[in-house]
Amino acid sequence: MVIYLIAAAIFFIFGIIFIMEVFNLLAMLGIKEPPYAFLKIKIVKIGLHAIATVIFLCMIWAIFIEPYQLSVTRLDIHTDKLAAGRVFRIAFLTDMHCSGKTSREEEIPAIIRDFNPDIMLFGGDYLNSAKGFPVLKEMVAGLPQPVNGIYGVYGNWDKYINVFRTEDAGIKELAGSLKVRLGESDIVSVSGMDYHPHNKSFEKIKTAARDNEYNILVTHKPDLIYDIEGLKTDLYLCGHTHGGQVRVPFYGAIVTLSKYGKEFEMGEYDVDGTKLYVSRGVGVEGGWLLPPLRFLCKPEVVLITISGRRTTDSGR
Repeated sequence: MVIYLIAAAIFFIFGIIFIMEVFNLLAMLGIKEPPYAFLKIKIVKIGLHAIATVIFLCMIWAIFIEPYQLSVTRLDIHTDKLAAGRVFRIAFLTDMHCSGKTSREEEIPAIIRDFNPDIMLFGGDYLNSAKGFPVLKEMVAGLPQPVNGIYGVYGNWDKYINVFRTEDAGIKELAGSLKVRLGESDIVSVSGMDYHPHNKSFEKIKTAARDNEYNILVTHKPDLIYDIEGLKTDLYLCGHTHGGQVRVPFYGAIVTLSKYGKEFEMGEYDVDGTKLYVSRGVGVEGGWLLPPLRFLCKPEVVLITISGRRTTDSGR
């Protein structure tokens, strides 16, 4: 709704300028004077043209430049659940929204290869349409194969594209919990829930959760953050909000599509001892009224390093 109001405001400003220029042209031809006095005021003319110019330049930036400026966010986490010197690396991608091939998909494999993750995780919303599947499949094929594999969950867009299965693109579905053993005593538990979690999935993860393991939950949206009691979650990874995709200075995301509004719009949060990271996502979503764009909200690859700091095995 907010996006439509912004689009309407933009069209209104350009409409006023168009009408003003038509009247100016008619006046120059001696046909008709502007019917509204304010259209004759010089500062009004200059102001409207300045606003239109700024809007035009911002639209050019938001459509043709920023959506392709892929950024890398590095998140360093320290935990007593892993022994000192133990390191576990995660590459996290979400909201790919693949359609045609772009520079984003071309850059990602090299970024992941340089990071050399132990596991790679996807947070859903892989495609904008079925024609984006070959793009996703090609990108995944070009990724390094982490020792613990490539896993993902489904997002809200994925249920509408019923020709798509993550396995067909080389991404294993993360349903339930995956236990990764580090050395003789440390375990990282990686669990996944789709956009529409079932009670069965929740109970399965809850049953598998252990206090002495480092527990990671991957799901599409931040909206479950207050509903994960019993999962013993240390790290919660998600996307869905796109960081707003369009942000304004001093305010941030205009719309997030989260039931919590701007509370978890993007970035890192601490919620009752759980570290929540909401990624801005990689791809771009657009509609018929506004084209796919990003403004003050670059696409993002998240690289996470979890380091142990436990010096003894006491209490284990």
